[in-house]
Amino acid sequence: ISGDIMLDPATTAETIIKFMIRQLRETRNDEIIINVSHDWNIFPIKEFTLDMPHEEAGMVGYLESVVLFEDKGRYMVASYQKSPEELPYH
Repeated sequence: ISGDIMLDPATTAETIIKFMIRQLRETRNDEIIINVSHDWNIFPIKEFTLDMPHEEAGMVGYLESVVLFEDKGRYMVASYQKSPEELPYH
């Protein structure tokens, strides 16, 4: 499918992650942000950000999630299948 119609999955993952980091930057220390999303947004994050191909990690399950958080100035991402990893975006 043309990139004019649908972004490639790696770009999609990067776009979603950067959006979530912007939201984290605007959050006060006593706040938490919950983004309810579709599994099609979680697939590219797991595949291209967490390096978890669905052929190995399995399909995104019901109520599955990824977690983004800030730790000592570093942005981290994790899932129930993978320990937190630092994101390359600042």
